[in-house]
Amino acid sequence: MFNPLSKIKKHLIRLLWKPIPVLCFHEIGNFCEGSPDWVPTSFLKKKIEEMLNEGYTFVTLSEVHRHLCKDKFRIKKIAALTADDGLKCQQEIFPWLKERNIPITLFCNVTSVKQEKCGLPYEKWFKFEAKEQELKMAAEMYMSKNELEVALPDNVSIGSHGYAHDEAVTSMSLAEFEKDVDGCVEMFSQHKCYTAFYAYPYGKHSEMTDKMLKDKNIVPVYMDDRENYNDGRTIHRVSIERMYKDERN
Repeated sequence: MFNPLSKIKKHLIRLLWKPIPVLCFHEIGNFCEGSPDWVPTSFLKKKIEEMLNEGYTFVTLSEVHRHLCKDKFRIKKIAALTADDGLKCQQEIFPWLKERNIPITLFCNVTSVKQEKCGLPYEKWFKFEAKEQELKMAAEMYMSKNELEVALPDNVSIGSHGYAHDEAVTSMSLAEFEKDVDGCVEMFSQHKCYTAFYAYPYGKHSEMTDKMLKDKNIVPVYMDDRENYNDGRTIHRVSIERMYKDERN
């Protein structure tokens, strides 16, 4: 049933506490076109330009978190940009972002940075017949530890995305999940651009995993196509891939 008061309330909330969209993408460019996690670089740029023209200012994820925790109300329109998996193709957009003073947070998983294996989606996509094939592809696809430490511009931060991009996070025991998180922190926390955020692989999470992260002063990050209001307990993200599919359909 249509409720005009509810609609007015939502409008007022959006005016007083402007929601903060946090965008996320995976593969861009011409690398692996046709993958379910791919969007053209031109589409990503177009979406960012549209938001800039609408008056949004892109800030770091840490600044988003500060706003969500501290703001009583918010007039300024702010947003943040993130990318998952630490793929080499993501470097393509770094100079463009740097020119526009747009920060980005990369969520990386340890085994990919070590180039020991490909994440599950790519294992399914490429159907590797031998481990050597996967290792070769991993070296071609993912930024190495050296690239993350040396080659990143100063507008790029790094967060955690699981030790091995495991989709079974919610079925892990408390000890297993703690080992996963600690492995990420050990790998990335010494990096000058490390930020204490953990983006769940495949967006899967539970009360137990959220509590574990919060006990370690790490902010859980979801992929659920929601915007953020004034609650800093978690960060919600909007999928660029979904936007691309919606526009094509």
